Amino acid sequence: MIKDVIYKVEKISFTSKDLVAEIEKLIKKIKDLIDISEHNYYNIMVAVTEGINNAISHGNKKNSEKIIKVYIFLNSKQFAIKIKDEGKGFDIDNIKDPRSPDNLLKDNGRGVFLMRELSSNFKINSSNSGTTIEMIFNLE
Repeated sequence: MIKDVIYKVEKISFTSKDLVAEIEKLIKKIKDLIDISEHNYYNIMVAVTEGINNAISHGNKKNSEKIIKVYIFLNSKQFAIKIKDEGKGFDIDNIKDPRSPDNLLKDNGRGVFLMRELSSNFKINSSNSGTTIEMIFNLE
């Protein structure tokens, strides 16, 4: 995912909204340890929150017996995160553009767009065995 990793965290959790708060606290702790600008910190927090909420709601369908895995990697120049769920996957080509006039007033449908826009590098792999989202944020 990134080279020369100096910090790595693995968090495996049953599907729960509590996971969002746990990961937010962890990212705040990382920000306090190294020099992450407010701009980058905000982008990371929004994108990661979207990714975890998607794994909870869309991937695992709020099923508390399913697992979500979160991996965080850090080096001096990049913050990377991988989020995996146990859902049934989805067709990435069917994601609608939230900027389209038909979608502007909808309550949902912006998560993947935000993750893609806020991260420096975004990858998504979705199959019948779940979805994995990988995001890299350049810290410089």
